[in-house]
Amino acid sequence: MTERPKSPSKGRQPRKDHAQHAEGQPSGPRPRRKRPRKHDEVLKAFFAHPLAARSLVCDFMARDWHAELDLGSIREVPTEHVSPGPKLRRIDAAWWVPLRHCGRAVVFHVEYQSAVAHDMLFRSLEYVAQLYRFLDAGRKWRNPDGSGAPAVVSSVLHVGPEPWRAPASVAGLAPPGSPNVARRQTAHLYEVLDSRSAAEQDLPPDGTLLRWLVDLVRDWRQLGRVTEALVARYGGPEHAGVRGWSKGWSKAASRGWPTCGRW
Repeated sequence: MTERPKSPSKGRQPRKDHAQHAEGQPSGPRPRRKRPRKHDEVLKAFFAHPLAARSLVCDFMARDWHAELDLGSIREVPTEHVSPGPKLRRIDAAWWVPLRHCGRAVVFHVEYQSAVAHDMLFRSLEYVAQLYRFLDAGRKWRNPDGSGAPAVVSSVLHVGPEPWRAPASVAGLAPPGSPNVARRQTAHLYEVLDSRSAAEQDLPPDGTLLRWLVDLVRDWRQLGRVTEALVARYGGPEHAGVRGWSKGWSKAASRGWPTCGRW
């Protein structure tokens, strides 16, 4: 008579992968948590204050038409948005600003870059689509007159050493070829402030917060001068919060700024 094989003992140790699952650990190697990039930390700390955000809007993103904006009502937009899939998408920064005398608003979206990203046009299209989905879903972020979602204006603040040479518009990536196609082609573009490579006339005006930041990007050794200029300009008792922010930002910059002057 053939002997039946013995069943495994109840006290037998589970296989290694089963044991790992039992302890709540994945069977494969743990994915590394993505660390924030140094330039992200420094720039987000700088633009955390409304005065710096207003300078970014007035002195770059809406330099020629900021008089149309009610900057006293600027609001920061959440940076994390859930796309249709399970992946969490995060933009670098965005601000909601109402337009004067028309009941509409505009959202200024910016990405911080320390290197040329040749896929930025595709990423910008994705970010703008996410923003429109988010803005349209909640009444808090719609136009003041209730007419729908605000317009989104996108830009890139580039602090890297190489000139920005990535496509900045759909038409630049895919020339339409005829006026009929041009009228029907998806229109999207983002503007670039190339901090290191821009000509003088394309830089923010002297004495603005954004220009101080650009000067610092070009020569990180000016950190002390920039910090002193901030304290001198906002030295009154009504600006105690600004001085506190500038001290906190300078500490973040001194930790995150590279000793070689590049990210």
